[in-house]
Amino acid sequence: MASSPAAVATAFLAAFARRDVDGAVALVAEDAVWQVDGAAAVPSTGLLCGPDRIREWINCFPSAFRSQGFRSEPPVEHGPEALIHGWFAYTILTTGRQVESDFTMRFTVHNGLIHRYQIYEDSLALALAFEADLSVSRIRLNGTVYTYDETSDGPLVLELPQGRTLSFAIPPLPADTVAHDLALLIRERGWAPVRLRSHGAGTAVTSALRTHHPALCSPPELDAVLRPKIMGFIVSQAIFAVTKLGVVEALRAAPATAHSLAARTGTDADALARFLRLLATEGLLTEDRDGVFALTDLGTLLASDGSLHHLATNLSDEVYRAWSAASHSLRTGKPAFDEVFGDSWFGWLANRPAESEAFNTTQAALVTQRAHALLSRDWSDVNTVVDIGGGNGTLITALLRANPHLQGTLFDQPQVVAQAAFPPDTAPRCTAVPGDFFTSPLPPAQDRYLISQILHDWPDEAAGRILSNIREAMRPNARLLILDQVLPDTTTQPHPGRLLDLNMLILLGGRERSTSDWTSLLTTSGFTLTHITPGPRSSLIEAAPTL
Repeated sequence: MASSPAAVATAFLAAFARRDVDGAVALVAEDAVWQVDGAAAVPSTGLLCGPDRIREWINCFPSAFRSQGFRSEPPVEHGPEALIHGWFAYTILTTGRQVESDFTMRFTVHNGLIHRYQIYEDSLALALAFEADLSVSRIRLNGTVYTYDETSDGPLVLELPQGRTLSFAIPPLPADTVAHDLALLIRERGWAPVRLRSHGAGTAVTSALRTHHPALCSPPELDAVLRPKIMGFIVSQAIFAVTKLGVVEALRAAPATAHSLAARTGTDADALARFLRLLATEGLLTEDRDGVFALTDLGTLLASDGSLHHLATNLSDEVYRAWSAASHSLRTGKPAFDEVFGDSWFGWLANRPAESEAFNTTQAALVTQRAHALLSRDWSDVNTVVDIGGGNGTLITALLRANPHLQGTLFDQPQVVAQAAFPPDTAPRCTAVPGDFFTSPLPPAQDRYLISQILHDWPDEAAGRILSNIREAMRPNARLLILDQVLPDTTTQPHPGRLLDLNMLILLGGRERSTSDWTSLLTTSGFTLTHITPGPRSSLIEAAPTL
Protein backbone atom coordinates (compact mmCIF):
# COMPACT_ATOMS: atom_id res chain seq x y z
CA MET A 1 0.00 0.00 0.00
CA ALA A 2 1.32 3.47 -0.88
CA SER A 3 2.55 5.36 2.19
CA SER A 4 4.66 8.36 1.16
CA PRO A 5 2.73 11.61 0.60
CA ALA A 6 3.68 11.66 -3.09
CA ALA A 7 2.67 8.02 -3.63
CA VAL A 8 -0.65 8.46 -1.81
CA ALA A 9 -1.50 11.63 -3.75
CA THR A 10 -0.61 9.94 -7.05
CA ALA A 11 -2.71 6.87 -6.15
CA PHE A 12 -5.68 9.06 -5.22
CA LEU A 13 -5.58 10.99 -8.50
CA ALA A 14 -5.21 7.75 -10.50
CA ALA A 15 -8.28 6.27 -8.80
CA PHE A 16 -10.17 9.54 -9.35
CA ALA A 17 -9.27 9.55 -13.06
CA ARG A 18 -10.53 6.01 -13.66
CA ARG A 19 -13.73 6.67 -11.63
CA ASP A 20 -12.70 4.18 -8.92
CA VAL A 21 -14.58 5.98 -6.16
CA ASP A 22 -14.07 3.23 -3.58
CA GLY A 23 -10.36 3.12 -4.32
CA ALA A 24 -10.04 6.89 -3.92
CA VAL A 25 -12.09 7.02 -0.70
CA ALA A 26 -10.02 4.16 0.76
CA LEU A 27 -7.09 6.60 0.85
CA VAL A 28 -9.05 9.19 2.89
CA ALA A 29 -8.79 9.45 6.70
CA GLU A 30 -11.94 9.46 8.85
CA ASP A 31 -11.32 13.08 9.88
CA ALA A 32 -10.14 14.27 6.47
CA VAL A 33 -10.99 17.84 5.47
CA TRP A 34 -11.34 19.00 1.86
CA GLN A 35 -10.98 22.75 1.22
CA VAL A 36 -11.91 24.02 -2.23
CA ASP A 37 -12.46 27.77 -2.30
CA GLY A 38 -14.84 29.30 -4.82
CA ALA A 39 -18.43 30.22 -5.60
CA ALA A 40 -21.06 27.92 -4.07
CA ALA A 41 -22.68 27.55 -7.50
CA VAL A 42 -19.69 25.39 -8.44
CA PRO A 43 -20.58 21.95 -7.00
CA SER A 44 -16.94 20.98 -6.41
CA THR A 45 -16.29 23.89 -4.02
CA GLY A 46 -16.64 24.23 -0.28
CA LEU A 47 -15.49 22.65 2.94
CA LEU A 48 -16.04 18.92 3.41
CA CYS A 49 -15.28 16.61 6.30
CA GLY A 50 -15.13 12.80 6.30
CA PRO A 51 -15.11 10.01 3.70
CA ASP A 52 -18.88 10.08 3.07
CA ARG A 53 -18.87 13.76 2.09
CA ILE A 54 -15.71 13.30 0.01
CA ARG A 55 -17.36 10.38 -1.80
CA GLU A 56 -20.24 12.74 -2.71
CA TRP A 57 -17.66 15.30 -3.88
CA ILE A 58 -16.01 12.79 -6.22
CA ASN A 59 -19.39 11.68 -7.56
CA CYS A 60 -20.43 15.23 -8.45
CA PHE A 61 -17.85 15.58 -11.22
CA PRO A 62 -19.43 13.43 -13.99
CA SER A 63 -22.74 15.33 -13.79
CA ALA A 64 -21.12 18.78 -13.71
CA PHE A 65 -17.93 18.66 -15.79
CA ARG A 66 -16.66 17.10 -19.03
CA SER A 67 -12.89 16.98 -19.14
CA GLN A 68 -11.24 18.54 -22.18
CA GLY A 69 -7.70 18.07 -20.97
CA PHE A 70 -5.59 17.47 -17.88
CA ARG A 71 -1.87 17.40 -17.22
CA SER A 72 0.17 17.44 -14.06
CA GLU A 73 3.78 17.54 -13.00
CA PRO A 74 5.35 14.94 -10.68
CA PRO A 75 4.49 15.57 -7.02
CA VAL A 76 6.90 17.49 -4.81
CA GLU A 77 7.15 16.45 -1.17
CA HIS A 78 7.54 18.80 1.80
CA GLY A 79 7.40 16.73 4.99
CA PRO A 80 3.88 15.24 5.23
CA GLU A 81 2.70 17.28 2.24
CA ALA A 82 2.70 16.54 -1.46
CA LEU A 83 2.27 19.44 -3.93
CA ILE A 84 1.09 18.77 -7.47
CA HIS A 85 1.07 21.52 -10.10
CA GLY A 86 -0.85 21.21 -13.34
CA TRP A 87 -3.52 22.43 -15.75
CA PHE A 88 -7.10 21.40 -16.56
CA ALA A 89 -9.77 22.29 -19.11
CA TYR A 90 -13.49 21.54 -18.64
CA THR A 91 -16.81 21.98 -20.36
CA ILE A 92 -19.49 22.95 -17.86
CA LEU A 93 -22.45 20.69 -18.59
CA THR A 94 -25.15 23.03 -17.24
CA THR A 95 -24.02 26.09 -19.21
CA GLY A 96 -21.93 24.66 -22.09
CA ARG A 97 -19.14 27.09 -21.27
CA GLN A 98 -15.44 26.23 -21.45
CA VAL A 99 -13.02 26.92 -18.62
CA GLU A 100 -9.36 26.22 -18.11
CA SER A 101 -7.01 26.92 -15.23
CA ASP A 102 -3.61 26.19 -13.80
CA PHE A 103 -3.81 24.57 -10.37
CA THR A 104 -1.82 23.52 -7.34
CA MET A 105 -3.07 20.63 -5.23
CA ARG A 106 -1.85 20.17 -1.68
CA PHE A 107 -2.27 16.78 0.01
CA THR A 108 -1.42 16.33 3.69
CA VAL A 109 -0.75 12.66 4.42
CA HIS A 110 -0.19 10.75 7.67
CA ASN A 111 0.23 6.99 7.94
CA GLY A 112 -0.70 6.44 4.33
CA LEU A 113 -4.02 8.35 4.49
CA ILE A 114 -5.01 11.80 3.24
CA HIS A 115 -5.99 14.09 6.14
CA ARG A 116 -6.29 17.33 4.18
CA TYR A 117 -6.74 18.34 0.57
CA GLN A 118 -6.61 21.87 -0.84
CA ILE A 119 -6.61 23.10 -4.41
CA TYR A 120 -5.65 26.54 -5.66
CA GLU A 121 -7.25 27.27 -9.05
CA ASP A 122 -8.87 30.11 -10.96
CA SER A 123 -12.07 30.16 -8.86
CA LEU A 124 -13.37 33.31 -10.59
CA ALA A 125 -13.14 31.67 -14.02
CA LEU A 126 -15.02 28.64 -12.69
CA ALA A 127 -17.71 30.86 -11.13
CA LEU A 128 -18.22 32.72 -14.41
CA ALA A 129 -18.38 29.45 -16.34
CA PHE A 130 -21.16 28.30 -14.01
CA GLU A 131 -22.84 31.73 -14.41
CA ALA A 132 -22.81 32.10 -10.64
CA ASP A 133 -24.60 35.04 -9.01
CA LEU A 134 -21.70 36.68 -7.20
CA SER A 135 -23.89 39.40 -5.69
CA VAL A 136 -24.99 37.01 -2.91
CA SER A 137 -22.52 35.53 -0.44
CA ARG A 138 -22.78 31.74 -0.33
CA ILE A 139 -20.59 28.87 0.79
CA ARG A 140 -20.85 25.08 0.49
CA LEU A 141 -20.38 23.20 3.75
CA ASN A 142 -20.49 19.41 3.48
CA GLY A 143 -22.44 19.78 0.26
CA THR A 144 -25.10 22.19 1.58
CA VAL A 145 -25.20 25.78 0.30
CA TYR A 146 -25.39 28.38 3.08
CA THR A 147 -26.29 32.01 2.42
CA TYR A 148 -24.79 34.71 4.61
CA ASP A 149 -24.12 38.42 4.76
CA GLU A 150 -22.26 40.82 7.04
CA THR A 151 -25.33 42.15 8.87
CA SER A 152 -26.77 41.28 12.27
CA ASP A 153 -30.28 40.49 11.06
CA GLY A 154 -30.31 36.76 10.34
CA PRO A 155 -31.50 33.91 12.55
CA LEU A 156 -27.91 33.00 13.42
CA VAL A 157 -25.15 35.58 13.82
CA LEU A 158 -21.47 34.79 14.34
CA GLU A 159 -19.47 37.58 15.94
CA LEU A 160 -15.84 36.87 15.08
CA PRO A 161 -12.86 37.85 17.24
CA GLN A 162 -11.60 40.11 14.42
CA GLY A 163 -14.70 42.30 14.80
CA ARG A 164 -16.41 40.90 11.71
CA THR A 165 -20.07 39.82 11.89
CA LEU A 166 -21.60 37.11 9.70
CA SER A 167 -25.35 36.47 9.59
CA PHE A 168 -26.44 33.04 8.29
CA ALA A 169 -29.77 31.87 6.92
CA ILE A 170 -30.71 28.43 8.27
CA PRO A 171 -31.38 25.70 5.67
CA PRO A 172 -34.16 23.13 6.29
CA LEU A 173 -31.86 20.59 7.98
CA PRO A 174 -31.65 19.20 11.52
CA ALA A 175 -30.07 21.65 13.95
CA ASP A 176 -27.24 19.20 14.73
CA THR A 177 -26.36 18.93 11.02
CA VAL A 178 -26.23 22.71 10.58
CA ALA A 179 -24.18 23.02 13.78
CA HIS A 180 -21.61 20.48 12.55
CA ASP A 181 -21.37 22.25 9.18
CA LEU A 182 -20.81 25.65 10.79
CA ALA A 183 -18.34 24.15 13.28
CA LEU A 184 -16.28 22.93 10.31
CA LEU A 185 -16.28 26.47 8.90
CA ILE A 186 -15.35 28.09 12.22
CA ARG A 187 -12.56 25.60 12.86
CA GLU A 188 -11.06 25.72 9.37
CA ARG A 189 -11.18 29.50 9.15
CA GLY A 190 -9.54 29.89 12.56
CA TRP A 191 -12.40 32.00 13.92
CA ALA A 192 -12.80 30.34 17.31
CA PRO A 193 -14.06 31.32 19.74
CA VAL A 194 -17.09 32.98 18.13
CA ARG A 195 -19.86 34.78 19.96
CA LEU A 196 -23.30 33.49 18.96
CA ARG A 197 -26.57 35.40 18.68
CA SER A 198 -29.73 33.79 17.39
CA HIS A 199 -33.49 33.81 17.15
CA GLY A 200 -36.09 31.60 15.53
CA ALA A 201 -34.60 28.65 13.66
CA GLY A 202 -31.12 29.76 14.70
CA THR A 203 -31.82 29.14 18.40
CA ALA A 204 -31.69 25.34 18.08
CA VAL A 205 -28.50 25.59 16.01
CA THR A 206 -26.88 27.78 18.67
CA SER A 207 -27.80 25.24 21.32
CA ALA A 208 -26.35 22.40 19.21
CA LEU A 209 -23.12 24.34 18.60
CA ARG A 210 -22.68 24.97 22.32
CA THR A 211 -23.48 21.35 23.15
CA HIS A 212 -21.33 19.58 20.55
CA HIS A 213 -18.58 22.17 19.91
CA PRO A 214 -18.15 24.20 23.13
CA ALA A 215 -14.49 25.02 22.43
CA LEU A 216 -15.54 26.95 19.30
CA CYS A 217 -18.00 29.21 21.14
CA SER A 218 -17.52 32.11 23.53
CA PRO A 219 -19.38 31.76 26.83
CA PRO A 220 -22.92 33.09 26.40
CA GLU A 221 -23.96 36.40 27.91
CA LEU A 222 -26.32 35.36 30.67
CA ASP A 223 -28.68 38.25 30.07
CA ALA A 224 -29.01 37.28 26.39
CA VAL A 225 -29.77 33.69 27.37
CA LEU A 226 -32.44 34.45 29.97
CA ARG A 227 -34.18 37.45 28.40
CA PRO A 228 -35.83 35.51 25.51
CA LYS A 229 -37.08 32.90 27.96
CA ILE A 230 -38.72 35.57 30.14
CA MET A 231 -40.33 37.19 27.11
CA GLY A 232 -41.19 33.95 25.32
CA PHE A 233 -44.90 34.41 25.99
CA ILE A 234 -44.91 37.28 23.48
CA VAL A 235 -43.82 34.95 20.69
CA SER A 236 -46.27 32.20 21.66
CA GLN A 237 -49.20 34.61 21.83
CA ALA A 238 -48.24 36.15 18.48
CA ILE A 239 -48.27 32.64 16.99
CA PHE A 240 -51.65 31.91 18.54
CA ALA A 241 -53.14 35.19 17.32
CA VAL A 242 -52.15 34.89 13.65
CA THR A 243 -53.21 31.24 13.60
CA LYS A 244 -56.56 31.82 15.28
CA LEU A 245 -57.49 34.81 13.10
CA GLY A 246 -56.77 33.01 9.82
CA VAL A 247 -53.61 34.87 8.84
CA VAL A 248 -51.60 31.66 8.52
CA GLU A 249 -54.29 30.11 6.34
CA ALA A 250 -54.38 33.19 4.11
CA LEU A 251 -50.60 33.03 3.68
CA ARG A 252 -50.86 29.33 2.93
CA ALA A 253 -53.03 30.25 -0.04
CA ALA A 254 -50.54 32.81 -1.36
CA PRO A 255 -47.82 35.23 -0.16
CA ALA A 256 -49.19 38.71 0.46
CA THR A 257 -48.49 42.12 1.96
CA ALA A 258 -49.70 42.99 5.43
CA HIS A 259 -52.23 45.42 3.95
CA SER A 260 -53.71 42.76 1.69
CA LEU A 261 -53.77 40.20 4.50
CA ALA A 262 -55.46 42.64 6.86
CA ALA A 263 -58.30 43.21 4.39
CA ARG A 264 -58.82 39.46 4.01
CA THR A 265 -58.61 38.58 7.73
CA GLY A 266 -60.33 41.53 9.39
CA THR A 267 -57.18 42.66 11.20
CA ASP A 268 -55.45 46.03 11.58
CA ALA A 269 -52.83 46.44 8.84
CA ASP A 270 -50.22 48.20 10.99
CA ALA A 271 -50.61 45.81 13.91
CA LEU A 272 -50.51 42.82 11.56
CA ALA A 273 -47.27 43.99 9.94
CA ARG A 274 -45.66 44.22 13.37
CA PHE A 275 -46.88 40.74 14.35
CA LEU A 276 -45.60 39.30 11.07
CA ARG A 277 -42.18 40.91 11.37
CA LEU A 278 -41.72 39.43 14.83
CA LEU A 279 -42.64 35.99 13.50
CA ALA A 280 -40.30 36.48 10.55
CA THR A 281 -37.43 36.94 12.99
CA GLU A 282 -38.51 33.65 14.58
CA GLY A 283 -38.16 31.82 11.28
CA LEU A 284 -41.90 31.27 10.63
CA LEU A 285 -42.18 33.77 7.77
CA THR A 286 -40.09 35.61 5.24
CA GLU A 287 -40.52 39.20 4.05
CA ASP A 288 -39.12 40.39 0.73
CA ARG A 289 -38.08 43.89 -0.26
CA ASP A 290 -41.61 44.67 -1.44
CA GLY A 291 -43.11 43.82 1.96
CA VAL A 292 -44.59 40.53 0.76
CA PHE A 293 -44.77 37.89 3.49
CA ALA A 294 -44.63 34.14 2.90
CA LEU A 295 -44.71 31.09 5.13
CA THR A 296 -41.52 29.11 5.68
CA ASP A 297 -41.60 25.33 6.07
CA LEU A 298 -41.68 25.95 9.82
CA GLY A 299 -44.64 28.32 9.58
CA THR A 300 -46.55 25.87 7.38
CA LEU A 301 -46.90 23.58 10.42
CA LEU A 302 -49.46 26.09 11.74
CA ALA A 303 -51.77 25.81 8.70
CA SER A 304 -55.08 24.00 9.09
CA ASP A 305 -53.55 20.75 7.81
CA GLY A 306 -50.27 21.29 9.64
CA SER A 307 -49.18 19.09 12.52
CA LEU A 308 -49.18 21.93 15.08
CA HIS A 309 -52.31 23.89 14.08
CA HIS A 310 -54.59 22.48 16.77
CA LEU A 311 -51.92 22.74 19.45
CA ALA A 312 -51.40 26.42 18.65
CA THR A 313 -55.08 27.31 18.74
CA ASN A 314 -55.97 25.25 21.81
CA LEU A 315 -53.20 26.70 23.93
CA SER A 316 -54.16 30.28 23.18
CA ASP A 317 -57.11 31.00 25.47
CA GLU A 318 -58.13 29.02 28.54
CA VAL A 319 -54.84 27.17 28.92
CA TYR A 320 -52.91 30.42 28.69
CA ARG A 321 -55.19 32.08 31.25
CA ALA A 322 -54.75 29.14 33.60
CA TRP A 323 -50.98 29.65 33.48
CA SER A 324 -51.47 33.18 34.85
CA ALA A 325 -52.11 31.44 38.20
CA ALA A 326 -49.05 29.18 38.02
CA SER A 327 -47.98 30.41 41.47
CA HIS A 328 -51.14 28.77 42.88
CA SER A 329 -49.98 25.39 41.61
CA LEU A 330 -46.48 26.05 42.90
CA ARG A 331 -47.78 26.86 46.39
CA THR A 332 -50.41 24.13 46.67
CA GLY A 333 -49.60 21.40 44.13
CA LYS A 334 -53.19 21.80 42.86
CA PRO A 335 -54.32 22.71 39.32
CA ALA A 336 -54.31 26.43 38.57
CA PHE A 337 -57.15 25.94 36.06
CA ASP A 338 -59.62 25.20 38.86
CA GLU A 339 -58.51 28.36 40.68
CA VAL A 340 -59.01 30.57 37.60
CA PHE A 341 -62.23 29.07 36.19
CA GLY A 342 -63.91 27.68 39.30
CA ASP A 343 -64.23 24.23 37.71
CA SER A 344 -61.98 21.36 36.70
CA TRP A 345 -60.66 21.13 33.14
CA PHE A 346 -62.89 18.20 32.23
CA GLY A 347 -65.86 19.71 34.07
CA TRP A 348 -65.38 22.94 32.15
CA LEU A 349 -65.20 21.05 28.82
CA ALA A 350 -68.32 19.02 29.63
CA ASN A 351 -70.36 22.23 29.73
CA ARG A 352 -68.92 23.64 26.49
CA PRO A 353 -69.55 21.37 23.49
CA ALA A 354 -67.60 23.52 21.00
CA GLU A 355 -64.47 23.64 23.15
CA SER A 356 -64.83 19.94 23.93
CA GLU A 357 -65.01 19.10 20.24
CA ALA A 358 -61.91 21.23 19.54
CA PHE A 359 -60.05 19.43 22.33
CA ASN A 360 -61.03 16.01 20.98
CA THR A 361 -60.00 17.06 17.47
CA THR A 362 -56.59 18.08 18.77
CA GLN A 363 -56.13 14.76 20.56
CA ALA A 364 -57.18 12.83 17.46
CA ALA A 365 -54.75 14.81 15.28
CA LEU A 366 -51.87 13.80 17.53
CA VAL A 367 -52.69 10.07 17.53
CA THR A 368 -50.46 9.11 14.60
CA GLN A 369 -47.49 11.05 15.99
CA ARG A 370 -47.90 9.68 19.49
CA ALA A 371 -48.73 6.09 18.55
CA HIS A 372 -45.66 5.19 16.50
CA ALA A 373 -44.26 2.80 19.11
CA LEU A 374 -47.68 1.17 19.52
CA LEU A 375 -48.50 0.78 15.83
CA SER A 376 -45.06 -0.58 14.95
CA ARG A 377 -45.31 -3.28 17.62
CA ASP A 378 -45.79 -6.95 16.63
CA TRP A 379 -49.45 -7.83 17.20
CA SER A 380 -49.44 -11.30 15.63
CA ASP A 381 -49.90 -13.09 18.98
CA VAL A 382 -52.79 -10.83 20.09
CA ASN A 383 -56.48 -11.36 19.29
CA THR A 384 -58.34 -8.83 21.45
CA VAL A 385 -57.54 -5.35 22.73
CA VAL A 386 -59.50 -2.75 24.68
CA ASP A 387 -58.66 0.96 24.46
CA ILE A 388 -59.47 2.50 27.84
CA GLY A 389 -60.39 6.18 27.67
CA GLY A 390 -60.06 5.95 23.89
CA GLY A 391 -62.14 9.04 23.11
CA ASN A 392 -63.67 9.08 19.63
CA GLY A 393 -61.93 5.84 18.60
CA THR A 394 -59.18 7.29 16.44
CA LEU A 395 -56.44 5.18 18.05
CA ILE A 396 -58.32 1.86 18.18
CA THR A 397 -59.35 2.40 14.54
CA ALA A 398 -55.72 2.94 13.49
CA LEU A 399 -54.70 -0.17 15.42
CA LEU A 400 -57.41 -2.37 13.90
CA ARG A 401 -56.73 -1.03 10.42
CA ALA A 402 -53.06 -1.94 10.74
CA ASN A 403 -53.88 -5.42 12.12
CA PRO A 404 -56.91 -6.93 10.33
CA HIS A 405 -57.04 -9.95 12.64
CA LEU A 406 -57.63 -7.89 15.81
CA GLN A 407 -60.95 -7.47 17.62
CA GLY A 408 -61.22 -4.19 19.51
CA THR A 409 -63.24 -2.56 22.27
CA LEU A 410 -63.53 1.18 22.88
CA PHE A 411 -64.18 2.04 26.54
CA ASP A 412 -64.99 5.60 27.61
CA GLN A 413 -67.70 7.71 29.22
CA PRO A 414 -71.21 7.32 27.77
CA GLN A 415 -71.32 10.79 26.19
CA VAL A 416 -67.93 10.16 24.57
CA VAL A 417 -68.51 6.72 23.05
CA ALA A 418 -71.88 7.97 21.81
CA GLN A 419 -69.93 10.25 19.46
CA ALA A 420 -67.61 7.51 18.19
CA ALA A 421 -68.08 6.55 14.54
CA PHE A 422 -66.05 3.61 13.29
CA PRO A 423 -65.26 3.50 9.56
CA PRO A 424 -66.71 0.62 7.53
CA ASP A 425 -63.45 -1.33 7.33
CA THR A 426 -63.11 -1.60 11.13
CA ALA A 427 -66.68 -1.23 12.44
CA PRO A 428 -67.44 -5.00 12.34
CA ARG A 429 -64.43 -5.63 14.57
CA CYS A 430 -64.94 -2.92 17.19
CA THR A 431 -67.42 -2.56 20.03
CA ALA A 432 -68.07 0.59 22.07
CA VAL A 433 -68.62 0.06 25.81
CA PRO A 434 -69.64 3.01 28.03
CA GLY A 435 -68.27 3.33 31.53
CA ASP A 436 -66.07 5.10 34.07
CA PHE A 437 -62.51 3.81 34.30
CA PHE A 438 -62.43 4.63 38.02
CA THR A 439 -65.53 2.74 39.09
CA SER A 440 -67.04 0.66 36.28
CA PRO A 441 -66.00 -2.94 35.65
CA LEU A 442 -63.78 -3.04 32.58
CA PRO A 443 -64.28 -5.55 29.75
CA PRO A 444 -62.84 -8.82 31.08
CA ALA A 445 -60.64 -11.47 29.47
CA GLN A 446 -58.94 -9.23 26.90
CA ASP A 447 -55.44 -10.03 25.63
CA ARG A 448 -54.23 -6.45 25.84
CA TYR A 449 -55.45 -3.46 27.86
CA LEU A 450 -54.37 -0.19 26.26
CA ILE A 451 -54.47 3.18 27.97
CA SER A 452 -53.12 6.12 25.99
CA GLN A 453 -52.42 9.64 27.25
CA ILE A 454 -54.75 9.16 30.22
CA LEU A 455 -52.63 8.44 33.27
CA HIS A 456 -50.66 11.67 32.88
CA ASP A 457 -53.93 13.54 33.52
CA TRP A 458 -53.97 12.30 37.11
CA PRO A 459 -51.81 12.45 40.24
CA ASP A 460 -50.39 9.15 41.48
CA GLU A 461 -53.26 8.29 43.83
CA ALA A 462 -55.93 8.63 41.12
CA ALA A 463 -53.73 7.00 38.45
CA GLY A 464 -53.19 4.09 40.85
CA ARG A 465 -56.98 3.61 41.20
CA ILE A 466 -57.35 3.44 37.41
CA LEU A 467 -54.56 0.87 37.17
CA SER A 468 -55.98 -1.21 40.02
CA ASN A 469 -59.35 -1.28 38.25
CA ILE A 470 -57.65 -2.49 35.07
CA ARG A 471 -55.72 -5.12 37.04
CA GLU A 472 -58.96 -6.61 38.36
CA ALA A 473 -60.25 -7.26 34.83
CA MET A 474 -57.07 -8.92 33.57
CA ARG A 475 -56.22 -12.57 33.22
CA PRO A 476 -52.71 -13.62 34.38
CA ASN A 477 -51.44 -13.83 30.80
CA ALA A 478 -52.93 -10.48 29.69
CA ARG A 479 -50.69 -7.45 29.30
CA LEU A 480 -51.07 -3.73 29.98
CA LEU A 481 -49.90 -1.24 27.34
CA ILE A 482 -49.46 2.39 28.38
CA LEU A 483 -48.80 5.01 25.71
CA ASP A 484 -47.39 8.02 27.51
CA GLN A 485 -44.32 10.17 28.08
CA VAL A 486 -41.31 8.70 29.84
CA LEU A 487 -39.10 11.44 31.27
CA PRO A 488 -35.39 10.87 31.84
CA ASP A 489 -34.54 10.25 35.48
CA THR A 490 -31.96 13.06 35.35
CA THR A 491 -32.04 16.68 34.15
CA THR A 492 -28.71 16.58 32.30
CA GLN A 493 -30.44 17.10 28.96
CA PRO A 494 -33.57 18.98 27.81
CA HIS A 495 -36.72 16.94 27.25
CA PRO A 496 -40.01 18.22 25.79
CA GLY A 497 -41.90 16.15 28.36
CA ARG A 498 -40.82 18.57 31.08
CA LEU A 499 -43.01 21.26 29.50
CA LEU A 500 -45.93 18.82 29.34
CA ASP A 501 -45.31 17.81 32.94
CA LEU A 502 -45.92 21.34 34.21
CA ASN A 503 -48.86 21.81 31.83
CA MET A 504 -50.48 18.71 33.32
CA LEU A 505 -49.99 20.17 36.79
CA ILE A 506 -51.48 23.55 35.81
CA LEU A 507 -54.51 22.09 34.00
CA LEU A 508 -55.30 18.90 35.87
CA GLY A 509 -52.97 18.36 38.78
CA GLY A 510 -51.50 15.49 36.74
CA ARG A 511 -47.91 14.72 35.84
CA GLU A 512 -45.52 13.14 33.34
CA ARG A 513 -43.39 10.35 34.82
CA SER A 514 -39.87 9.01 34.58
CA THR A 515 -38.92 5.33 34.35
CA SER A 516 -38.54 5.13 38.12
CA ASP A 517 -41.91 6.90 38.60
CA TRP A 518 -43.64 4.40 36.29
CA THR A 519 -41.96 1.47 38.02
CA SER A 520 -43.16 2.66 41.43
CA LEU A 521 -46.72 3.45 40.26
CA LEU A 522 -47.13 0.11 38.48
CA THR A 523 -45.68 -1.88 41.38
CA THR A 524 -48.08 -0.38 43.93
CA SER A 525 -51.00 -1.07 41.53
CA GLY A 526 -50.28 -4.78 41.08
CA PHE A 527 -48.08 -4.74 37.96
CA THR A 528 -44.49 -5.45 36.97
CA LEU A 529 -42.97 -3.17 34.36
CA THR A 530 -41.47 -5.42 31.67
CA HIS A 531 -40.41 -3.20 28.79
CA ILE A 532 -40.33 0.39 27.51
CA THR A 533 -40.19 1.14 23.77
CA PRO A 534 -39.20 4.78 23.13
CA GLY A 535 -41.14 6.69 20.48
CA PRO A 536 -40.75 10.11 18.83
CA ARG A 537 -43.64 11.64 20.86
CA SER A 538 -44.71 8.98 23.37
CA SER A 539 -43.19 5.77 24.63
CA LEU A 540 -44.88 2.39 24.93
CA ILE A 541 -44.73 1.02 28.47
CA GLU A 542 -45.54 -2.69 28.82
CA ALA A 543 -46.47 -4.31 32.13
CA ALA A 544 -47.65 -7.72 33.34
CA PRO A 545 -49.94 -8.48 36.28
CA THR A 546 -47.90 -9.33 39.35
CA LEU A 547 -48.81 -12.89 40.33
